[in-house]
Amino acid sequence: MMGNKNQVKRLLLTGIGQDQPGIVKELSEYIANPGASIEESRMSILGGEFAIILLVAGDDEVISALEENAAEIGEKVGLSIQTRRTESKTPSSDVLRYKVEVISMDQTGIVHSVTDFFSSRNINIESLSTDTYAAAHSG
Repeated sequence: MMGNKNQVKRLLLTGIGQDQPGIVKELSEYIANPGASIEESRMSILGGEFAIILLVAGDDEVISALEENAAEIGEKVGLSIQTRRTESKTPSSDVLRYKVEVISMDQTGIVHSVTDFFSSRNINIESLSTDTYAAAHSG
């Protein structure tokens, strides 16, 4: 996949488009065929839209080609794609990781309140997921 002649480069690729079966299969094919790999990914359907974030790795030539062809690839798979070069994340050994789950009746500003709590204490949020649903006690 990645030759020794070039150092591994990383590309953050984000895409948004109308949800339809096969989007990930097609997009991952465009990434794998030239020799890149997907190191990390996040995907979700929000409303009627599909959103994807990928961390792609490959040699400089492959990553450059993906950057240059992003709009064309996006048209073919039905996504509006943006790319951005990035570095690999340097793990920190002095960090304690926690998973926090907040369950509450829906109210305006709850995400802001929760994130303000952590931000005001200089705590970095690495991942955040929110959802709403009808509960028996709230309808």
